[in-house]
Amino acid sequence: QRAPSAHFALILDDHGSGLGGLAWDDTSNEDRITLPELKLALSTAADQTQRKIDVLYMAMCLMGMLEDAYQVRDLADYYVASEHLQTTYQDYLNGFSADLSPQQAALGLASAYAAEMTAKGKAYTISAVDLSKLTP
Repeated sequence: QRAPSAHFALILDDHGSGLGGLAWDDTSNEDRITLPELKLALSTAADQTQRKIDVLYMAMCLMGMLEDAYQVRDLADYYVASEHLQTTYQDYLNGFSADLSPQQAALGLASAYAAEMTAKGKAYTISAVDLSKLTP
């Protein structure tokens, strides 16, 4: 309320396992956030803020399948994730600015990740999905 923003990005960073869930809690009998739980949390946030997330970046392994993106299609505009292993994301935020559209931010995250992995000679996957294109 003090510093309203035209756009919002949410970065979730931990271990992922696609449809198997995300963000394992090593202290609670391997509990994790299931995709239905993630959808409920994002839906609750959208209801309370009266808006959806512009860019949802899953900075975790194995969360780039369309099945994962489909679960949150109504709760974010863009979904950035990898179908393979994922490394830390902090360096990719250097290109963020208030002047970017959500599409530019999503593509920028994916491009920065691709550039880093290419420079390191590592195999990678990354995608920036326009969630409005995922229909039932």
